[in-house]
Amino acid sequence: MLRRYNVSKGYQVILLLIFFVNILCLIIPDRTVYKSKNSNQYFWSEKPLDLSHFKIRRNVQSDTAATVNPMVIGAISRVYNYPPAVLFASDNKELSWFDISRFTNSEEDKELLEQLLEHEKRHLDIMEIYIRSAQDSLNQMVFYSYEQKYDAVTHYFELSERIQRDFDSETNNGTIEEKIKKWNKSIDSLLIKDGGS
Repeated sequence: MLRRYNVSKGYQVILLLIFFVNILCLIIPDRTVYKSKNSNQYFWSEKPLDLSHFKIRRNVQSDTAATVNPMVIGAISRVYNYPPAVLFASDNKELSWFDISRFTNSEEDKELLEQLLEHEKRHLDIMEIYIRSAQDSLNQMVFYSYEQKYDAVTHYFELSERIQRDFDSETNNGTIEEKIKKWNKSIDSLLIKDGGS
């Protein structure tokens, strides 16, 4: 004989809340949740950089006029393999700076400023390409420990760092037009091939 259990209103509300939270977890991707929880971070986007992205400095005693600091942010699952990680290309904006005193309001300097901003954005694009590759590898492989996942992400980060140095070296920090075009074509094709964020 079946007995009917009387569940109080309080428990019904709690059970419904748990049910809806589970549904939301299935519907809303982990990436969206991570971004909303960390809205103070810079996340890679297709939008060009502007001066507001940088800390403005004046008269820096360096050959460098600007710098970004591409990095990996996100979370690596310690327990389950799905999702094994949620990774993003980012920039450490606290360390990204721009020496504005090198530029005037002349048309030539405005053009140089745009080229420099594009060059710095390309560093973030390169990081995005390698983060996508890292995320794909983590999604396709089975890892038996947190350390294995971390090592895979580290591998892609180190690859990105090496490519960043090659990018600066070959383009002479964004000053050799022919090389810039070659790199831009390659970066754009890889960003399109690997899909959007």
